[in-house]
Amino acid sequence: MTKQDERDRHEFVSKIFSELDACEPTAPYRAEVRPLSQELMRLARRHGKLAERLCNDSSYGPREERADANLERRMGEIIREPDLAPAIVGIKFSSDPRGFTVKVFLRSGDYNTWGGKEDGWVVPQ
Repeated sequence: MTKQDERDRHEFVSKIFSELDACEPTAPYRAEVRPLSQELMRLARRHGKLAERLCNDSSYGPREERADANLERRMGEIIREPDLAPAIVGIKFSSDPRGFTVKVFLRSGDYNTWGGKEDGWVVPQ
C-alpha cells in the first residue's frame, strides 16, 4: 500500500466521523464506525478487481456475477448499519476499473470526485 493509499483510507474514515459529528453531535462514540468503514474499503477493493477482470475478459461468468451481486448487496447492508446510516445516504457502483468503482453519497452532500455532488465520495480501494 502506498502512502497515498494510506492517506485516502484515513481521509475516508475521518470524513465518515465528521459526517456523523455533523448529524448527531451529542451521540456517543461509535465503536463500529472504523471497522465498518474498513470492511467497506476492503469490499470496494474486491469490487474493483472484479471490474478489472470484466474489462480484460469482456464478460462475467456465473461465478463472477454472483460475487459481484454479493459484494454490492453486502456493501448496501454496511451503509445501512446504525453506526453509518446517519452519515451515508446512498451508494453507487461502477464497472469502469480506471477509477473508483464504489462511491457513497454523504448526508452533507460533500463530494471528492470530478463528477460533483451527483457522483459522491469515493470509497478507497
